[in-house]
Amino acid sequence: MTGQLAGAWWVTAVAAVAAGYAAAVRRLGLRGVVWPRGRQWAAAGAAVLAGAAFLVPHGDVRGVVVAHLVLSGLVPLCVALAAPVTLVLRSCGPAGRRRLLGVLHGRVIRLLSCGPVVLVLQVGGTAAYFLTPLYGWTQRLPAPGVLVHLHMLWPGACSPGT
Repeated sequence: MTGQLAGAWWVTAVAAVAAGYAAAVRRLGLRGVVWPRGRQWAAAGAAVLAGAAFLVPHGDVRGVVVAHLVLSGLVPLCVALAAPVTLVLRSCGPAGRRRLLGVLHGRVIRLLSCGPVVLVLQVGGTAAYFLTPLYGWTQRLPAPGVLVHLHMLWPGACSPGT
């Protein structure tokens, strides 16, 4: 999975997540709860920005840098403003809420969402990506590219208020 095929796969994944967000908003609406429009716009912005970043041709390092700045800077900001975890907690039933809270309060998530850990992973990961052979590997092999993209999206999931 390289090039455009990988980009198409990521865009499909982004579209699926956006559809899930929209379904949760609709579910709340059916119960008479209005989810703020600003949060919906933030989710749409995250989806559009992520989809566009995943379609940037990865042959030119400048395009890769711009895509990664969008993925590690703008998309996490939009995700944080969209508050997807809050939405899921409000839209699912009591059993689902308990399961999700159990996962969110688990040791691994607490460690990976700790501010200093997120900072080290973000700064260290970016340095490792551009200053080691990892960049070349992501051009030839699909798995490192997938892991790098997930790594860039992680800070948005760890932001307070999501």
